[in-house]
Amino acid sequence: MDNCPCPGMELISLRTPSPGHTNRGSMNCEGSSLASRTRRLMGTDERRRRGRCIGKAMCGYVLSMKAAKRWFVSGTVQGVGFRFFVQNKARELGLAGWTRNRSDGRVEVYAEGPHAQLSELAAALYLGPRMAEVRSVEERDEPAENLSGFAVR
Repeated sequence: MDNCPCPGMELISLRTPSPGHTNRGSMNCEGSSLASRTRRLMGTDERRRRGRCIGKAMCGYVLSMKAAKRWFVSGTVQGVGFRFFVQNKARELGLAGWTRNRSDGRVEVYAEGPHAQLSELAAALYLGPRMAEVRSVEERDEPAENLSGFAVR
């Protein structure tokens, strides 16, 4: 290869970066020897087994982190686009659930998904859209209903 900084080395795919990967798609000398050592020490079957174990563990871990929350938001939150703001934010975060106006002037929000995304939605509820004035947000843990999508009721 003409552009390769290491004589005798060939370009590698950018999709699977290795320890010695550079931005130009080639490997530096230290990285190439480290990658070669790793390949020699660990056979193909062992690499496959490791990949499968990590994948299964990650899937179980992600599934066990699903939670559900219900919020009651009070203040100037009706007639200012608050429900549509919540719907857009929840869809952006990949959450399922719904939001609705209540007769007492509050907005009720129910969402389910990973804890991290629920926390981000909670933070957004305190801010609300531009015209809203949020005075308080009451939060409750709820059982998951296994909903899909996020609706405005």
